[in-house]
Amino acid sequence: MICLFFCVMLCCVQVFWYFPLKQQLENLLQNEGYRHLLLHETRRAKSEVLLCDVYDTPRWRKVAGEPTEQLSRIVFQICVDAFPWTSRKNAGSVKPWQICLLSLPPWLRYKAKHMFCLAIIPNALKMQAAKKYYDFAAAYEMNDLHLTGIYGVRVIMHGTSLDSPGRRELLGMQSVQAYYPCHTCMHTWQPGLSKVIHGGYRRFLPEEHAWRAKTFRVGNFQYEFRDVECRQPPVRRTDTLVSLAVLRATPARPFLGHKSLPFLWNWLGADWGRNMPDRLHDLKCFCEMTLKGFVGRGSDGFYKNWGSRDAQHRADCRIFGIFDEFVAGALPPWRLSKEQRKLMDTRVKSMWWTHYSDKLAWKGYSFWMKTDRIWKAKHKILCLLTVLPTCLRGFVAAAHLAIVYIVDALKQLDGQFIATHEAMQLGVSPHDSPIVDESAIKAVGRQLLKGLVMLEGSFPVSHLNPALHHLVHYAVETARVGSLVWVSMNSFERNNKRMKGMVRSNAHPDVSLANDTQVDIAARVSSLDKDLLGTQPPPLITLSTKISGGLYIPTRRQRYCMSLIGVKRFDHIQGYNVARIRGIHFSCGEWGQRTCGSVFTTVYRGRSVYGILDRFMFVHGVEYAAVTWLSKPFYPYAPITLVVRVRMLLAADQPLNRCVIRCDRIEPCGVNVMPDEDGVHYYMMRTRGFDRRLQ
Repeated sequence: MICLFFCVMLCCVQVFWYFPLKQQLENLLQNEGYRHLLLHETRRAKSEVLLCDVYDTPRWRKVAGEPTEQLSRIVFQICVDAFPWTSRKNAGSVKPWQICLLSLPPWLRYKAKHMFCLAIIPNALKMQAAKKYYDFAAAYEMNDLHLTGIYGVRVIMHGTSLDSPGRRELLGMQSVQAYYPCHTCMHTWQPGLSKVIHGGYRRFLPEEHAWRAKTFRVGNFQYEFRDVECRQPPVRRTDTLVSLAVLRATPARPFLGHKSLPFLWNWLGADWGRNMPDRLHDLKCFCEMTLKGFVGRGSDGFYKNWGSRDAQHRADCRIFGIFDEFVAGALPPWRLSKEQRKLMDTRVKSMWWTHYSDKLAWKGYSFWMKTDRIWKAKHKILCLLTVLPTCLRGFVAAAHLAIVYIVDALKQLDGQFIATHEAMQLGVSPHDSPIVDESAIKAVGRQLLKGLVMLEGSFPVSHLNPALHHLVHYAVETARVGSLVWVSMNSFERNNKRMKGMVRSNAHPDVSLANDTQVDIAARVSSLDKDLLGTQPPPLITLSTKISGGLYIPTRRQRYCMSLIGVKRFDHIQGYNVARIRGIHFSCGEWGQRTCGSVFTTVYRGRSVYGILDRFMFVHGVEYAAVTWLSKPFYPYAPITLVVRVRMLLAADQPLNRCVIRCDRIEPCGVNVMPDEDGVHYYMMRTRGFDRRLQ
């Protein structure tokens, strides 16, 4: 039976709903099928040089140690994130403590039905009023679970997934706008004319680096700064440094960014290394910041809030002696003109979008005109990582080049999504996606830092969002904890949405949520055997939507190409129009349509190539695809392969390439298409992963 605990204070009544984790896990660990799932780390294939899952990272080895044949520990990620219980403004919100079991296989751990709710507290509780509940959880069971566990299975914390406000609260630190903004290092903001300036990326460069100067050039573009950067790189925060800082800190007099003891101070195993950047909210803030700078004053959404910032930026530039043409009255070098903005809008409206992807342009407007086209965080991330680098080509050149550097580095740090055939060759599980090349992280980190420096030198000094600073540490954190996709808040936000739907009463929403959470926990135990039937890995390739008649008669050229890859018989070939390859939807015959699932990418001789799907075929137990190839990709910003331009191959050139490939060589990523204005070329924008590097 799940217990609910109440804390009654003399001055007021505070309700704290607690669902003991020990009781939740006891029922699950008695099931042999569930224990078998928790041993996924031991059974999986792994690589010595690739980070394929959290199990391969230094952080995992530090907190969990080496895997064992018998279940001896389970490792979890915790998130504390508030959500409003109704859609009405100022109606109140609650803050659940959510737990994700990283020991489960990756295709299960992020699903809402496999996540746990540890507690629910009112969001209004802050500082010591909230910390006492975390101390209660530590004393009641969490420290005992860390030391002795359940049935000999220890329960260990891997880390926390938090947005900037939540991290500030949980760590007892000041906000990211404060003088000491970072939970990872001792970086400090610089004073501006009216407020601190959220820059200073050049201090992370080597001390004698040429880019520490007041101005420097990259090709034809000049980047300008307020001063010469003479500061040394900041030191990282450690457990020892934090322990000394919190001894002197008080809420009224913060010290080195600390105001009080962290909420998890009394939890065993909750070291400072548990704090990890949150990719979801950092990239969301990054996207909003760049769009505001490029558009300026607008009539819709967050464009309306621009106000008199151009005058403020002009005053800053005059004082610091930068961007002389802008100071003299010209359009800011980071700003799109009205005509250019209309062209950006036209480019986005002309795009062909993948299936099951929200389009960022509808009813005649894109996000360049109406910001409600990107009202979700996932829309902003799609905009930043997929659309902006290609859409901005030819305009705001200095800032665009910086974004190309940054986004390309971010996509590499997120990891590559490789085809099933390549996964087998590398000796890793095809269900582990994405994978990160550990040997390339340092070089990618240097590229990311260069991009951030270039962005600072091409944007107004007081416009940078403070959350952008977290990106400086992405490379180091990726080397420590793996792809930040694995520990992002995406899954917790989805579970928040599910929990919000569990509120049945507006009069007593917290009681209603707690009661339904208790029922949900009890139902999980009773339906466990049924749920375990669906825990097998999803199929790698699934064909659906048969063609009319079912059987497909390949052309003479297709039969010849199939014979080259091992097909001996050509009878009873089944034809299909739709395939799901590692969960990604592909459809034949949609080239040129607004919803287009016909474009794919694969690797040929170490390089990425693109093609169009004509037909899927099932031949004696093996899936094949008849394809039409596009031209060899051209990369305008080579060696960076983020912006990709191709054209249709002439019919006379198609026979030079095989027109049939196996489906296990298609990479599991969708491809959006932006037709060029010349009517001949097309820009390929893959939704995840990156084109293979030029040799």
